Amino acid sequence: MKLSFHERILVLSTILFTAFILMFSLLTVKSPNVFLPAEKTATPYYININSATAEELDSLDGIGPAIASKIIKYREENGDFKTITDLANVSGISTATVNKIKDYIKI
Repeated sequence: MKLSFHERILVLSTILFTAFILMFSLLTVKSPNVFLPAEKTATPYYININSATAEELDSLDGIGPAIASKIIKYREENGDFKTITDLANVSGISTATVNKIKDYIKI
C-alpha cells in the first residue's frame, strides 16, 4: 500500500511529535529525593526520627503530613524508637516504606 504525500507528512509528524514528547519526559524526570545540607555536599543529611519535626518527617519519600503526625504521636506515647525498623509499628507505615527511607533516617 502506497501512502499519499499528505499521509506521509501525517505519519512523519506523528513520529516527530512522539519523539519530542518522549525526549521532553526524559528531561523532566525528577531525580531521587536526596536530602543534602545547605552546602550541598556529597554527604547526605539524615533525619533523626526521635527528634524530627512534622515538617522534616513530611520531607521523606512516602511520608505525608498525616503519617508524620502519627510518627510524632507514636513517639510521644511510646518513647523513642530503638531501631529504624520500629518505625513499621506506626499505623500506616509499611515495611516497604521503612526500607525506602532507611538510608535517610537515623535514631
